[in-house]
Amino acid sequence: MSEIWQALWKKSEDDTNISIEKTDSSEDSSNISIEESTSEINASHLGIGNSQWNPNPQTNCPSFSVGSKINYQFRLNNSGYLIVTEKFASGEIYCIAPSFLSPTFPMSWGTLILPKDKHDPFIVQPPIGYEEIIAIFSQEKPQLDWLPKPEDKPLELQTEHLASLLNHVNKNNCQLMRYKYLITA
Repeated sequence: MSEIWQALWKKSEDDTNISIEKTDSSEDSSNISIEESTSEINASHLGIGNSQWNPNPQTNCPSFSVGSKINYQFRLNNSGYLIVTEKFASGEIYCIAPSFLSPTFPMSWGTLILPKDKHDPFIVQPPIGYEEIIAIFSQEKPQLDWLPKPEDKPLELQTEHLASLLNHVNKNNCQLMRYKYLITA
């Protein structure tokens, strides 16, 4: 299953059309930061730090601490259909749009916010680690019989779901976008 996810990830592009907005005002003090003037690494969430050694080097991606309230934002340049899949730090992969978290498709151009009730944001949950989002946008309605209905809960994807999604992407004109972020303590 991870091979199929990686194939979709490689077909995707890092995209500025996906972003995460933090909806609470609390400070996120657990981010790893590198001070340019001293090159000292702050790895406070690991309980250690040293200017010469970091046992857990991180890529340059946004991070959010457990308990943060966030919304996902997708900027769409055309009307169409959006499938949003997310690989959680636990390794589970879900289709979160379409579902009851998203508006009904087809969607007109503009900014789509998940969850659709922006007053009830996602709350970042453990485990700590990386989360990856792949969004697949097309102007044609996807012909995938397993896609959740607008009233359904997000669907945990199995190997056959990812395989049919990859097949759909390979056979249709789709735009693939990806986004990665880190959950910290």
